[in-house]
Amino acid sequence: MVTFLPRNKDVGSVYVNMTVTDGFGSFVYAEMVFHVSNVNNPPKLVGIRDRTVKEDNELRFKVSAKDEDLEIGIENYLVFSTNRTDGVGDDDLPNFRFEQDGSDPTRINVTFNPTNEDVGDIYVEFRVSDGFGAPGEWQDVRSMRITVLNTNDAP
Repeated sequence: MVTFLPRNKDVGSVYVNMTVTDGFGSFVYAEMVFHVSNVNNPPKLVGIRDRTVKEDNELRFKVSAKDEDLEIGIENYLVFSTNRTDGVGDDDLPNFRFEQDGSDPTRINVTFNPTNEDVGDIYVEFRVSDGFGAPGEWQDVRSMRITVLNTNDAP
């Protein structure tokens, strides 16, 4: 019996050479080819962590995702989205800017310019999806807290 458990790196054709002996000097040589098809792997967000910034100071950071399908050359694209989760408003992130990180499909640059109205904790949820499967399936979701510290404003 031959057991073969393919991994993502095995997508494509895998050639296996086998030699079977009978213990008396006779043997048989055979070559087998396994054709391994890709199964979609959902992307995973990495490096999401809480941050602290003073009001009127710019906060910049990157949000990255790891996608095993991209690593083996499968044509794929990632879609990043955000959501505010602290009850202020789902899409109320007016002082945030999100941009693709050059030609790298696995990263976005986030810029936040907090004002006096942002002082306190802001909870933001990041999502990444590769567009395969039903909505909500092939995605990863991570949350972070951004603490905006008050600064003394001139009267």
